[in-house]
Amino acid sequence: MFKKFLIISFIFIANISLMYSKEETITLACLPPEGTMELKEMTSYVSSVEGAFFKAGLNVADRKRLERIIKDMESQESSDTDYETDITVKAGKAMKVDYLVSVVVDNWEEEKIDTFSMNRDRKKDVLKLKEEYILTYETTRINIKVIEVETSMLIAQGSAEDSVVKTRFRKLDAPDKLAKKVVDKVMKDIKKQIKKKKRN
Repeated sequence: MFKKFLIISFIFIANISLMYSKEETITLACLPPEGTMELKEMTSYVSSVEGAFFKAGLNVADRKRLERIIKDMESQESSDTDYETDITVKAGKAMKVDYLVSVVVDNWEEEKIDTFSMNRDRKKDVLKLKEEYILTYETTRINIKVIEVETSMLIAQGSAEDSVVKTRFRKLDAPDKLAKKVVDKVMKDIKKQIKKKKRN
């Protein structure tokens, strides 16, 4: 009886192991960040993007290791038309990742007229000089592109941004919040691509 129990238990465990082995683990790596923001701040946004992908169920490879591999390859290979794309894809293959993610973080300021306040004051007949209605807006935008390493094809892209008046109390969205917005957008296309590959 005990021997029979052991055999049944072994078969049950083997089936579970087989079932989980069929589940493909998807791994991605983020490329070195680009954009107009300071490098230190950009890096915090990239870390937030990695965290958002991890929470979405994907494995995230070591970004610093990828950067080292890219630098090594850049020093060894001569440039050509598709030099940058070739290097990043080869680095992705060396890392054995499924996807590479480019992250561009831009931050800028621009002046706009506060038309709401201007129209309100005009109706009250207390209109001030035009210069007094100028507001300075600060905007941060994350733009990401997801490249499939196997095919070098762009499979998903998306962006998210937040803008605030610098003189007001509200601050820009935290990196984690903005990163979640943009990752949620591209995850739909990534999941479609994963399902497509499984069918094939």
